[in-house]
Amino acid sequence: CGDRYRRDRCADQRSRVNALTVKVRAHNGTVTLEGSVTEPLKSMMSAAAKHAQGVKNVVDNVAIKP
Repeated sequence: CGDRYRRDRCADQRSRVNALTVKVRAHNGTVTLEGSVTEPLKSMMSAAAKHAQGVKNVVDNVAIKP
């Protein structure tokens, strides 16, 4: 999220994530994401998981909501 418009939009999307719609599991450096979110959120979550300290692999099982 670079420019101001994109930062504001990303912040708004982050605030809409319902913890009940996404499950995050971690084991031995592998993070598994499951649930369903909008496409921009899926990309953001996957990128955040990949850059988290100690993560070696990300299994992205998140479905895209219409």
